[in-house]
Amino acid sequence: MSVHDADITSKLEYMEHRGARGDVRITCPDCSSTRAKKGERCLSVRRADDGAVLYSCWHCGFAGAIRPDRPYHQKGHLANRPPYTPPSLELPPGGLSEKAVTYLTSRGISKETAALYGAFSAVKYFRTKTWQGEAEGIGFPYIMSGQAEAAKYRMIDGKAFTQDGAARSFFGVQHVLDGSQPLTVCEGEVDCLSMAEAGVANPVSVPSGGVPKPMADNVARDSARMSFLTRNADIVKMFKKVVLALD
Repeated sequence: MSVHDADITSKLEYMEHRGARGDVRITCPDCSSTRAKKGERCLSVRRADDGAVLYSCWHCGFAGAIRPDRPYHQKGHLANRPPYTPPSLELPPGGLSEKAVTYLTSRGISKETAALYGAFSAVKYFRTKTWQGEAEGIGFPYIMSGQAEAAKYRMIDGKAFTQDGAARSFFGVQHVLDGSQPLTVCEGEVDCLSMAEAGVANPVSVPSGGVPKPMADNVARDSARMSFLTRNADIVKMFKKVVLALD
């Protein structure tokens, strides 16, 4: 049981009272206070069919389930926990808008490469230091075992991000072929597409960027955020050489 259960549940109930259904986004009680973007809603919360409240932070890995009859809490560093399996995500149809294609082209990424990795256009709610509201963004789906687990969005007219679901794998992992050429690990989805456009074999991106210093000092939280390596361990082990393409 988490000390944050009551807070998470009350915020979900408030959002439900206002008509929210499915996944809702709130600030994370475990990491938001330590971040530069303290107001970013990085905790995804939803109510399961049995009434349980399921939550997962895409930033720090704080995740769990609050059950009406059996309180349960999961965190990345706890031993003997049941494996977290993200629900499949239904992606919107329609592909990329002309505006999105123009933006990607300005970054040297062709429409064909973007489409290969499933990039799509969507209007989402974004928040920056000086502005918040709905805007067009480019969605980057995280595919694992043939299903989309999450989608991360980058606003086109500005640098802001949001996410549906909780990414727990490499972006682009569905296109990794074999270990004959190195695995190239990037910090962001656009970087991954740039590598693919340049003809680099086996590019992937980590789901949440580099680990900042405050988080690196917290072993438990660091382990949770790096849990995607455990999920992709069989893929990483295929390679004798891994290239880190970082800033």
